[in-house]
Amino acid sequence: MTSKRRRRARRRAGRTAGTTTPEPESQTPRRAASRPGAMAQSPFPPFRTSLARGLWSVAAAPLTLAWTFVSLLVTWAVFVSLGEAPSPSLLAVLLSVSPAHLLVDLPVAFEAGGGVAILVALAVIVLVRALTFGLLILLIQGWLEDGRPELRRAVRRLPAALSGLFSVLLIEVAVMYALVSLASGFLGPLAPLAVVAALYFLAFVPVVAVVEGGSLQTTFRRGFRAARLPGTRHLTLVMGYFLAFFYAASVSPFGIVTSATPGPLVWTFALVVTLIHAGVLGSLVYRWLAVRDQVSADPAPRRGAS
Repeated sequence: MTSKRRRRARRRAGRTAGTTTPEPESQTPRRAASRPGAMAQSPFPPFRTSLARGLWSVAAAPLTLAWTFVSLLVTWAVFVSLGEAPSPSLLAVLLSVSPAHLLVDLPVAFEAGGGVAILVALAVIVLVRALTFGLLILLIQGWLEDGRPELRRAVRRLPAALSGLFSVLLIEVAVMYALVSLASGFLGPLAPLAVVAALYFLAFVPVVAVVEGGSLQTTFRRGFRAARLPGTRHLTLVMGYFLAFFYAASVSPFGIVTSATPGPLVWTFALVVTLIHAGVLGSLVYRWLAVRDQVSADPAPRRGAS
């Protein structure tokens, strides 16, 4: 009788131990998250948050807002001196985010004259772009990081940022010219897709050049890698901005015929659209600051390397 009781006790203990073992279903969420087909979470902030922070970083800082409008006025004066008519559509896209503004810069430069005149016009336009965008990015960064932009600090950092940004913009000129030329010949009506691709891969590069500095190779590498981070939030921002850019460039509420000097209503329209451009630039700065620690400048390891 004693041996039977011992066997029964062992059986009951085995049943109790079996009920306390973890269920295999507890591992199901982890397995589902690591499936190859699962959608990776984007490290970028959501579209609405990014756009709201970008717009607010410009509109809430009088200094940044004033520099945005001064940049529009200076760029307009340079384009008029190069012989471009100050139409409302031109004013609407004059301060668009890089490299979209090259769709305006390249035709104006090539209409300046011969080979030397084209190079001089491009150099002047790129220098103006570097000055205006460089200081604007530094002011936006100051507001996003410190709660207010500091003009003295931004001006002190501007000379170091100008050399890198000027080189980046020159390279973007060559890339954009080659890309648009090839796209117009091979893609035909689908040529605007080349502009979307350029915006997608190059939008972060000027921001990295100003905020981080470093060599050109490092700047382009980090900008490319930021654009290729998982998720579709960067593509959503690029596509939305692309549609807004072409709408502003093709639709004018003031008609085709304009006076030599824009009137108050034209300037009001241009300032509102320019504020949107600056807000999108602020969104890119905000997103870069959110992912800068996740984007390495080191070259990617080769496949099969030990």
